Amino acid sequence: MLDYFQTYYIARSFGPGYVATSIAYVIGLVLVLNDVQLTPRGIVRKAGECALFWLLSVLYCSVYYMIFGHSWMDRSMMAVILAVYALFISRYKPVTRIVRSFVYYSSTLLMIPVSEPIGELIKDNINAEYTWAEHLTSVVMILATALVVLFLRRYSTEKLTFIPRYTVWLVVVTSMLSGLLMLLSEAVEVSRAFNVPTMACLWIIELMSYYMFYIVNQEYERNLELVAIGHKEALEEELLQFSRDNYEEMHQIRHEIKNHLAYLQVLAEQGEYEKLKSYLHTVSGETEELFQFVECGNDVINAVMNHAICQARNRGVEIDAQIIVPPTLPYEETQLCSLLSNLMDNAIEAAAQSGAESPTVRVLIRPQQDYLFLRVTNPVRTDLPPRRVLSLHTTKEDQKLHGYGTKIIRNVAERYQGSVKFDLRDGIFLADVMLYLEEGREDG
Repeated sequence: MLDYFQTYYIARSFGPGYVATSIAYVIGLVLVLNDVQLTPRGIVRKAGECALFWLLSVLYCSVYYMIFGHSWMDRSMMAVILAVYALFISRYKPVTRIVRSFVYYSSTLLMIPVSEPIGELIKDNINAEYTWAEHLTSVVMILATALVVLFLRRYSTEKLTFIPRYTVWLVVVTSMLSGLLMLLSEAVEVSRAFNVPTMACLWIIELMSYYMFYIVNQEYERNLELVAIGHKEALEEELLQFSRDNYEEMHQIRHEIKNHLAYLQVLAEQGEYEKLKSYLHTVSGETEELFQFVECGNDVINAVMNHAICQARNRGVEIDAQIIVPPTLPYEETQLCSLLSNLMDNAIEAAAQSGAESPTVRVLIRPQQDYLFLRVTNPVRTDLPPRRVLSLHTTKEDQKLHGYGTKIIRNVAERYQGSVKFDLRDGIFLADVMLYLEEGREDG
């Protein structure tokens, strides 16, 4: 096992830059797949990870060299330690780990054949006395690694909360094809005059494909934001009209109350107590629905829930709400409004179509440890397969627009370090959402 270390590190058979580029690769993957806290403890921790994975690379190459020789040794080592770090050490989201790992590995492969001839070109063709030229290969490789690290961190998708799968596959396939072309060029021994510019162009294409991945997902995120804002504006418009209608209705009730009181007084004076009881029961039943509203101390929740009550009543659906929330919530109003509106819209829609005798949507919102817990339940059609119900496939005509509903719910939950869970129990659909309550939340 010591043969590898003797050959590559002590005798330096592959040049003085081999050690430097190996260390640069390990440092680069640590910076690509994790954040560095700029504190003494954070810096020491990252330095320890770099040292550990450099030793792991040396150990892997030592065993590989002893069994298989040097063929494909470094290429496989780079892939193995990158995969180990991404799987067991990195704290990024799985999508970020996958995309960055493929781009970083492929970019490194493409820069190897570009950087290697530079030192030899100057030393062999310009002046053999330029002994410093042999270091240019490692300098170029280190600079390229630093550029890729800065590029991936500058255009980070870690803070984006919803990334379509097709964009991930686009980057992964591009990286795989670029890497395979580089390995193929080594296998068939393509001339350097052709290989160097080709690999450099592929490297640029690789970075540009990642940049397109970033732009597409950023625009997708903005679209979700616009849908959320539009939903809130539409809700506010409806609430304004709802308030105007209620104002007119209250004027009518005011006049009716005078008539009711006059009639009740007549019944009391005439001793018609049975009629009085019957009349009071009738009047109280008619006015109960008029004064059914939510007042929990949060304007956004009040607005959404009172609007939902009005909408549900028009569709023959009852709303049973139990809401206890803190005085202040650390969520953007548009996000909270969009989340709750979509939950209520979906529940009312499903309850109205369920065929239940008295369809009821039950809403529970309360603090639960460090989270705000939201549960919305509703009956569903019993003739639909459970798999289709849980797939949340919309039954509305404008499926393209309303298809954003569940995505927005997941989007808001992920934004606030929470979770979403959908379940089906005995014909009742349950939507559980957890949102982190701490104001000083991390954004990734």
